[in-house]
Amino acid sequence: MRIAALVCLALFIAAIFILLFQKPANIAYISMIGGAISALFSGIFFLMYRHTSDQALAYKPQVDRTQNLIVAISACETMDEERKQRSREELIRWFVGLQPNSSEDKK
Repeated sequence: MRIAALVCLALFIAAIFILLFQKPANIAYISMIGGAISALFSGIFFLMYRHTSDQALAYKPQVDRTQNLIVAISACETMDEERKQRSREELIRWFVGLQPNSSEDKK
């Protein structure tokens, strides 16, 4: 992506030099238009990449939290049935943000 942006910049600068040092020629106009169009697309792609990257970073904590819950529930599989159910209940309560069940703690 950066290579494309640098090529666009080089074409644009070359077109400007041709226009300044030679009498206006068709090749300079074609190069300048091509460089400008390429620079426009390159800028659009950089903008889309930045927004995509920001969205991925914002979404990552939810994915990590869900993955941790899945690993914890999988670890419950090695427990006896009663303890497994209590542990799963506590994990689900933690996941949705509820307080631990105090009636279970008194047993």
